[in-house]
Formats: sequence, structure tokens, C-alpha cells
Amino acid sequence: MREIASFPDEKAAKLFADVLCARNIDTELSKAKDGGFVVWVLEERHVEVSRAAWAAFDANPEAPEHTAAAGCVDRKNRQEEVEQRRSRHEVINVRSGWAASAGRRPQFTFVLIALSIATTLITSFGHRQDLVALISIGTPEEPLLGQTFWHVLHGQVWRLITPIFLHLDFFHILFNMWWLYDLGTVIETRIGTARFATLVLLSAIVSNVAQYYYLPSPSFGGMSGVLYALFGYVWVRAKLDRTFGLVLPPSTAVILMVWLLLGFTGVFGNVANGTHLAGLISGCAIGALAALFARV
Repeated sequence: MREIASFPDEKAAKLFADVLCARNIDTELSKAKDGGFVVWVLEERHVEVSRAAWAAFDANPEAPEHTAAAGCVDRKNRQEEVEQRRSRHEVINVRSGWAASAGRRPQFTFVLIALSIATTLITSFGHRQDLVALISIGTPEEPLLGQTFWHVLHGQVWRLITPIFLHLDFFHILFNMWWLYDLGTVIETRIGTARFATLVLLSAIVSNVAQYYYLPSPSFGGMSGVLYALFGYVWVRAKLDRTFGLVLPPSTAVILMVWLLLGFTGVFGNVANGTHLAGLISGCAIGALAALFARV
């Protein structure tokens, strides 16, 4: 933090701070021992530009470009307060459900839940192998065909997505639907159905493909990869985009990361670790891109 200018009265000091604010330079105002006021610049990289701005301001404080900046600091502070209040009220809380915003409703989330429940029941939790073979990413016979993803490459592209709807026991679907409801409804109401659906479908494809490469067996399913993508999306975007308005409680992040790490230890038996890790990575990447485009 560097001192840029001092003023005998607060009004002039505030106006100069507004001038710097209009140039996206963060400042701080303090009272000097002699009763005057000092304007400080917070970042070293802005010092030279601020000094040049001070020279111009000192020469003609009443210039139109200076008076037009009046109130910039107050407006910026009010905007940050609004964003902070919105963030506090829209923390994703896996124990208290969701709150719709901007008149949107999480329609796609409910479609995902309905398809997951219907698919799981119709396939009798994966026991109807004739039906499971139609929605798995591949079939056990693919190695005999001499090509992984044989069915996908021959037009059955739905297999890249449909494994997310298959769950193999009651607790599997209960756990996944609980998290999908809590995460999905909040995220969809924030970013809109179209973007949310894109996030889900992209992460489903990435996580399913990664699992099939990681362990070349089509015997896996579940929404977990997508859930880790939703977690990664919010986690990264909230850190890079202060206007996003959603954050994850630390306890949620801890639970999901511990679950991810424990899956690789084998303590839970056969777990689709590839889907979890790939889903997390894809969600983080999409969150970073979304934050980048939000700044443009």
C-alpha cells in the first residue's frame, strides 16, 4: 500500500479516490495527524498510473472527467455489499434444500431424478441384464469385437450418457438423488436450465468415458461423476467469480473429498473412481471457463 496524495479536506480526498475508482484502482482513505486526509493505493502495480492521475487532478480538480467520477467508491461498496448478502443467502446447504432465484425452476434436475429412479426400477437395480446392456457404455462382448466403444462408434451414442441413470442398490440411488436434489436445484436456478443441462451432459460423457478407459468394463453406473462435476463447478467458479453468488460450505467440500479419496483405498469395495475423479476435473474446468467468460 502506497501513499499517493494528501488533502486538507475530506471532500477533495474522496473525489480523488473516486477518480481512481473509475479506473478500477482500489484505494483507502485515512485521516492524517494534522487533520487532513491521505489517499492510499492498495496495489503496487497501480502506483505509477495513480501518480499520473494525481498530477492531472491536482492541475484541474474540476475537470469534467474528474467530477463525472464522483460517487464511484460508494457505488462500488454498495454493489459489493449486495453481492455479499446474496452469497450468504444462497450458500448451497445439503441439509436445507434449495431456493429458486430470478423466477427460474430446476426442471432439468427433476427430469434427471425421474429418469434415474425410473431406469433403476425398470432394470431392477441392474439385475435385468438384457435392459442394462442397452444403456451401458459398452457390452462385455466388445473385446471380442476388437474395439473398445464399438457400439458408440457404430451410432449408439446415447451410451455415453445413459449409464448415469443406472443405480445398483437402494442406498446408491438414495445417496445420489439426495445430493443431486441439493446441488442440482440450486445450481440450475442460478445458471439456467440450458447451461445446467450442458454442464451435466458434458460431465456425464467425460466421467463415463474416463471410467471405461480406467477400468475397461461396462459394469458401472450412477450419477456420482456428475455430482462431483457440480461440486467442482461451484467450488472453482465461486473462487474465481465473485459475482457468482453461490458457495459450498466447507463441510460439504470435506465430505465429498474424503469420499473421493476413500474410494481409491478400496474400503467401499468396487467404486467407479474414474467417474468421480474425471467428473471433478471436468466440473472444475467448466467452472473456470464460466468464470473467465463472466469477466468478459
